Amino acid sequence: MPVSKKILSYIMIAMAILFSACSTKSTGTGEENAPKVVSAYLIGSMSSAEEVSAKLTAAGFEVLGTYQINKKHKLETVVFTNNVLRAMANRPNRGFAALGRVLIDGKNSQISIANPVYFGKAFMQQDINYSEMLKLKKKLMSTFTNLRESEDRWSYRGLSNYHFMVSMPYYQDTTIIGEGPT
Repeated sequence: MPVSKKILSYIMIAMAILFSACSTKSTGTGEENAPKVVSAYLIGSMSSAEEVSAKLTAAGFEVLGTYQINKKHKLETVVFTNNVLRAMANRPNRGFAALGRVLIDGKNSQISIANPVYFGKAFMQQDINYSEMLKLKKKLMSTFTNLRESEDRWSYRGLSNYHFMVSMPYYQDTTIIGEGPT
C-alpha cells in the first residue's frame, strides 16, 4: 500500500523539527550569542609600551615582553597572557591562543589590541569558549578606555577557517617541522 502524501508530509515536518533542534543545541560556551561579524582589533588612544604594560599588569594580565617591529621604531608590540588564555590554549595545536598582543602604532598615533573574540575563534575554532573570550574583551575595554572596534572585520563563523594569509596552512592543519630541547 503506498504511503499517502499527508503521512509523508508529517514525517518530513517531524524530521525538520528534529534536525533543527539538533543544530541549535547549546554547547554551553555561549557561542549561540556570538555576533555575526566581529572586528579583529580594538583601537585606542596612543600610549607608550610602559603605559600599556602597566595597565595590563594592573588588570591581572602577565606582560611577557615587548619588541620593536620595524627599524624606524614606529611600531612596537606588547605581548601578554593570563590564566584563562593559558588554560584554553593548553591543548594540542592551540598554543597560538595563549597570547594577546597590543600594537603601539607611532605612525598612526594609536594602539591596536588583538580582539580576544576574533583571535580566540580563529585559533581555537570549535574549541572556543566564547563566554570566556567575551569576558576578556570586556576586561580589556574597561582597562583601556575609549576603545573602538576596527573596520577590519570578518564573519564569526568564518573564523573557524582562519589562516594568516593565502598559501599558509590553516591553524587546524598545523604541522610539526622540528622540535627543540624541552
